[in-house]
Amino acid sequence: MAVRLGEVRAGEVLGELSMLDGTTRLCSCTALTQVHVAVLTQAALARLIAEQPGLAALLLVWLARRLSLRLRQVSAGASVLLTRLPTADTGR
Repeated sequence: MAVRLGEVRAGEVLGELSMLDGTTRLCSCTALTQVHVAVLTQAALARLIAEQPGLAALLLVWLARRLSLRLRQVSAGASVLLTRLPTADTGR
């Protein structure tokens, strides 16, 4: 069963956690339209850090902000879902 968790638009990033920690993505993505992608592997990021530390620092700050925003969005969604759960004392 496929569950739609979100949607990204042109210029957005997917898989940034995997790029940072080298683990496999936990979900899959399906494109609804034609897409063009660029892949930055963990090894390529390590080379970028070694060869162009200033650029790498800007990229990592940008990624940290994106991750922070996504975490806040997920937290807000989880809060909404949790407020809808029945409580033990009322059963509602």
